[in-house]
Amino acid sequence: MKVLIVRSKSFAAGNERLDDALVAFVAVEPGDETVLDEVAEDLINFMKYSDAKVLVIYPHSKLSPMPENYHEAMKKIRELVDLLQRKGVPVKEVEAGAKGFVLETLGVPALHEFRSYGPRKRLQTVAEYVVNPEGEFKGIEECEDASLVSLIKFMKGGQKVEHDPNVERFCRKFGFAEAEVTPRGFWTLLPHAYFMYLAFTVHVTSVLQALEVPTISVKTPEVVRYGCDISCSDGFLRCDEFKEHKQVVEKYADPNDLPFALFEQLLLFREEEDTFPCYRTKEFHVPKVRIFVPSFSEASDVALTLHELIHTEAEKLGMKYVVSYTVSEELFEEAKDLIIKLVKRDNRCAYLRVVKSNEIFIDAEMYVINSMGYPVELGTWKMRKALMWGREVYSVSAAPLGSFERFAYVIFDKAAKDLKSGETPELPAWLSPIQVRVIPKSRDVLPYALTVAEELRERGIRVDVDDRNVPLSRKLKDAGEEWVPFLLLIDKREEKLGRVILMRRKTNDREDVSLEEVIRVVSEEVGGYPQLPQTLPILYSKRPKFAKPDED
Repeated sequence: MKVLIVRSKSFAAGNERLDDALVAFVAVEPGDETVLDEVAEDLINFMKYSDAKVLVIYPHSKLSPMPENYHEAMKKIRELVDLLQRKGVPVKEVEAGAKGFVLETLGVPALHEFRSYGPRKRLQTVAEYVVNPEGEFKGIEECEDASLVSLIKFMKGGQKVEHDPNVERFCRKFGFAEAEVTPRGFWTLLPHAYFMYLAFTVHVTSVLQALEVPTISVKTPEVVRYGCDISCSDGFLRCDEFKEHKQVVEKYADPNDLPFALFEQLLLFREEEDTFPCYRTKEFHVPKVRIFVPSFSEASDVALTLHELIHTEAEKLGMKYVVSYTVSEELFEEAKDLIIKLVKRDNRCAYLRVVKSNEIFIDAEMYVINSMGYPVELGTWKMRKALMWGREVYSVSAAPLGSFERFAYVIFDKAAKDLKSGETPELPAWLSPIQVRVIPKSRDVLPYALTVAEELRERGIRVDVDDRNVPLSRKLKDAGEEWVPFLLLIDKREEKLGRVILMRRKTNDREDVSLEEVIRVVSEEVGGYPQLPQTLPILYSKRPKFAKPDED
């Protein structure tokens, strides 16, 4: 069933006019008798969110490429209307074949939405193994890795992920604010969270550029939905919007150009009721690359390269993955050697599932174990056989650090782990909107503090000055609330000597250093990550309240 939902200021069809109506244009498809309850529940929730007075059901078969026949479609629409009425919804059904309508919409995009419903398809598992670093395929009952046991249980649907409450607190603290004007599960990024999003996007983009594969960059032509039930015959091309990508590729490239890549910034939406900040939301931002090659052998080489890249990025952040592989039955024998190489690289056991499928593919899903001992998916890569230019090719796609939202979850979960073990929680220096805060102990040395800050900023370091006329203890407390990695304490002695007292958040150590030493320490902490320009005022007193983290 396809449903186009529009919140109208007024709606008129025939001789009837309705104000403040939620209009649902509905196309019925074969098998939709199984989704009527789900559709009704969504429409009821949307009525509440949009504060509409009446629901209009308008049959519109053109929304679907595979509509049900007229009589069956109208039967199911009436069943839907009856269901809504029994639930107390004021609903009006427009007769099929109505001669046009007049619709005046409210100009709020969040109140207009297209939804697709259909029976959920599950892949049939024909075999499952635990693969060890020695290259042996063993039964899953022989697994002794506690993290992998947790993952297998999760994959089989026998485990619900639990979260440390501090993760939610940290997400909200640093600017992941639930958007009050949209349905629950959508988030507004305040300055700290938005800066993290920019840094994440730039970093992942630069990592993918380092693959040195000629790349075509495309914009997602429309919303991509998890659970999309429109399938294409070309293997990896799962949803309508990828058809346009295929057309782009076939227009600008040909088989002689292989290998080459397609880069896209995906905005994914998914239906979620039980939301949790960053981990389970209704929107995800995913930088993704798809590399096309002519053979399985070359696809295997690309997969090994991407696999190494994904693990290296996680290890740089102090994380180690546990991996689940899914492979189609038709490809299993040919893919065995590749799977053994991948598991040897990880040096830990992995879960492997062999499934029946019309597609020929391998999926690799990387999980970290959160602070509560539950698996959380982050990085992924997928190999598919596809048909392009009238010939078979392979594509290997990857989201090296997953979505921004899930990446932020993992960063804050690591901070929660640190807090639980008695360590000081922190953000990586490259993700911190302010890397250095200069704190003058008195107003007399404020001019020197500003000179220090300007010099650091000229060297590319994000820095501000706490110029407020408040006690030093308050300045230190506020810097701690923001998790600023480095503080520079300045008094008359430091001004006279042209030095500063460097205070590190992680250890709380203090040392008397030169500005060159500060620059060296910060640069080493940032490492090879991108150093983005500053987005906050250099004077802390000029910062608006919404650009300050919530106090714990």
